[in-house]
Amino acid sequence: MIQRLRLRNFRSFKDATIELRPLNILVGANASGKTNLVHAFRFLRDLARSGLENAVALQGGAEYLTHLQSREREVTIELVMAPKMLVRSEGADREGLQVETMRYELTIQTIRTKNSARIVRETFEVWYAASKSKATVLEMTREGKVVRVRPADSPLLRVRFHKGERFELETGASLFGIAPLMLGLPPFLFGENITIYDFSPKQAKQAIPVASTHTLSEDGSNLPLVVQQLVRDPRQRERLLRLVQSVLPYIQHLHTTMVGGQHVQLQVQETYHGKRALPAILLSDGTVEVVALVIALFFSRLPDGLVILEEPNRNLHPGLMGALMELLRAAAERDQVLITTHNPELVRHAELDELVLVERDAEGNSIVKRPADQEGVKIFLEENLELDYLHTQQLLGV
Repeated sequence: MIQRLRLRNFRSFKDATIELRPLNILVGANASGKTNLVHAFRFLRDLARSGLENAVALQGGAEYLTHLQSREREVTIELVMAPKMLVRSEGADREGLQVETMRYELTIQTIRTKNSARIVRETFEVWYAASKSKATVLEMTREGKVVRVRPADSPLLRVRFHKGERFELETGASLFGIAPLMLGLPPFLFGENITIYDFSPKQAKQAIPVASTHTLSEDGSNLPLVVQQLVRDPRQRERLLRLVQSVLPYIQHLHTTMVGGQHVQLQVQETYHGKRALPAILLSDGTVEVVALVIALFFSRLPDGLVILEEPNRNLHPGLMGALMELLRAAAERDQVLITTHNPELVRHAELDELVLVERDAEGNSIVKRPADQEGVKIFLEENLELDYLHTQQLLGV
């Protein structure tokens, strides 16, 4: 689980820290910086997947990576994580090291004349609790291309770095992507375990070629193929239907059908139409979005990942917000979940400690607050004012 993210000189954030919990509901006015916060996670994911050059390009180039009001060309991102994993040796005794905490810090320098960036410094630290010895720390520090390793006082980690405590990385490569492999951690730890969704139900309603990917896409456009794969397994089919029915009880069955021999389309049976299946094109946007949400939250991830959903309530009736919140809480028992929303009804069904407020200060910098830590919010709640009222009146930060 990600415990803390610090952003310095990144987009609208001059210097901000966000403490994360299992379920995080991101609220704030338009242009407050919510999307920029999501972009920070997107940047880290892309950095681990495809290196610095591509990660910067996917942000629109170096020109838009730094704080627009700052002359400083360096951007720093710090991430603190508490993963649930064990590193084991390859020997007969199979001694294990429990990974307690990981800290990653990246500083890049943007080069606006070339619309590119370079890595200036990186630090990757891992705190272990050995099963047969005291806690130990491993540190990897990078300056330019050179990486220096300070192995922890553990035979297991000394073996992993027996070839030396110094090596070089290519200019665009990052410790964020390779460190897990070097430390015996899952390769999906960063690049594959951060998923971001911003669904387009109208795209998901369309028939899709059978040759498309079966991993749910960011916009949900390949939803029919993902459903087709899931419903082939009776247990998965039953679980999917049960979760969808927890929000939309009138759904009886989920199907797919072939269109033109080369395309797959989603179909749904509702209680209102007996056994007749309706093609997705006739369904409401909300129905299709709920199916996509359920798959994103419960079927598309390995455990202990971060799932980010942008405005998952945008096509749902206010009366469904309570059921949606219960769905999000259930998912947060396995994965870490972060959503953005403007919906007062969703906020009304949230717990105070689930809310994260993003707003602008007097100078236009995005800042992050936990309403649960604000004395003014506590006073308002004691006076029986509801969270949705405080949200609409922009009083969650006082």
